[in-house]
Amino acid sequence: MKNKLINLLSVLSFSFVVLMLSELNSIPNAFIIIIFLPIIYLLLINIKPIKQMIDRYLTLKIFIVLAFLKYVVLIYLMVHYKSYDSLGGNSTNYLFEALFFMIYELIAIGLFLIFFNNRKKFNFNTTISLQDKNSKNLLIKLSVIIGLFGFIFYDEFLSSVIWFSDSSSLLENQNYIKIEGWFMGLIFYFSKFVPTLIFLLLLANLKQKYPNKIQFKFLIPTLFFSVISILLVFTENRGIIVSTGITTIIIIHLYYPQFKKRLTLGFMSIILISVTVSTVFRMLNTTLIIEEDTADNLYDLFLEEATIITLDAYLSGPSNVSAALKSSTEFKDKISYVTLINDIIINTNILNQISYRLFDTNLINDRSSVYLSNIVNGGRIPPLIYSGYVFVGIFFAPFFSVLAIYFMLIFERNYIISKNIFIRYAWLYIAVRFSFSLGLSISVLYALFVTYFLPFWLISKVNQKFNIK
Repeated sequence: MKNKLINLLSVLSFSFVVLMLSELNSIPNAFIIIIFLPIIYLLLINIKPIKQMIDRYLTLKIFIVLAFLKYVVLIYLMVHYKSYDSLGGNSTNYLFEALFFMIYELIAIGLFLIFFNNRKKFNFNTTISLQDKNSKNLLIKLSVIIGLFGFIFYDEFLSSVIWFSDSSSLLENQNYIKIEGWFMGLIFYFSKFVPTLIFLLLLANLKQKYPNKIQFKFLIPTLFFSVISILLVFTENRGIIVSTGITTIIIIHLYYPQFKKRLTLGFMSIILISVTVSTVFRMLNTTLIIEEDTADNLYDLFLEEATIITLDAYLSGPSNVSAALKSSTEFKDKISYVTLINDIIINTNILNQISYRLFDTNLINDRSSVYLSNIVNGGRIPPLIYSGYVFVGIFFAPFFSVLAIYFMLIFERNYIISKNIFIRYAWLYIAVRFSFSLGLSISVLYALFVTYFLPFWLISKVNQKFNIK
């Protein structure tokens, strides 16, 4: 049945709106417009073109669920607990402006989705093709060998994996990944994708041998490397774990749909456990086994009043936006287009190496995240609406938010029309990762594209050319 997700979100959103209206008298008059966020969200997801879009695109389903947490659940919790400065930025004077921009952003996203849906119709056929079925994938195999070489001779790879790091190293504020020498900078990209490339090689080989159905036992070696590709994560952790896991489930399901339920249950369990453990490592500053006190802390973090802080920080809620607006006022004399360039390249290997080593661009200090951290306790990701407000102007403040969704949809379309398994995986992965854009910055999004997608896509694209020849 179509629109099950929309119906569920609509019922839940309406319930939260009713609860919020019952507490209307407790909302300060200066912040009364906060009630419009869940109402506008409820209206938008029930507009026919937007419902059609959500039904077609996996990434938009993910986005709309996160939007529910941001524009409905978080807003209700703020009203219920009367917590309008959850991140401690002392920026409530900017909260009305922040709420106004969030409403503007939500409406702009809705209008864009309506416009995008009315464009030329797109064929959503996801049939798997056996193109290149006789290929040897020599370039992919060579890339795996080069990547294994990196693991052997470059110790920093394994020390970058969260499961092999101690608590103190996880808490260090590293502005860029330390790479000794340009050669190791190149090896870095090959090593990052070794488990994923092996997983896809095995899956493609299985599809050649068993084009229709397969016994589950023959799939186990492939599943082993698929799990390794989820857990062996560099530099970022939880977001990469989730997006890699979702992509892996879908790719295997496309090849062997008979294992849909089993794969979904298994991989979702792996994702949940991995995210929980990595949260313990990072947010609770411990590498100990989860004990009773740790479990209590996790409960407080996600299921008590502290949930407001968690959601606000991870989804760029009102407190984060208002703190960002405050930082733009206090540091307006320092913010320039150099700041924008630094925001983009700081998390991008090679580019940040060139800038940091050869040019005096104040790469470490002149960034939006640094200015925001001077306002809010702890490192926070600058919201996209803030970057639009500062760098493009008030009228075009939602520019980067809408642009991220546009890329997300285009990436998913490229995934659908791709035939080669490696290229298809690359497009789907970056599309899923961009679906988390509500809580990401232009710096993070660009780094995800250049670091986690572009090298993988280039290897796969060149490999496909070799296969055709």
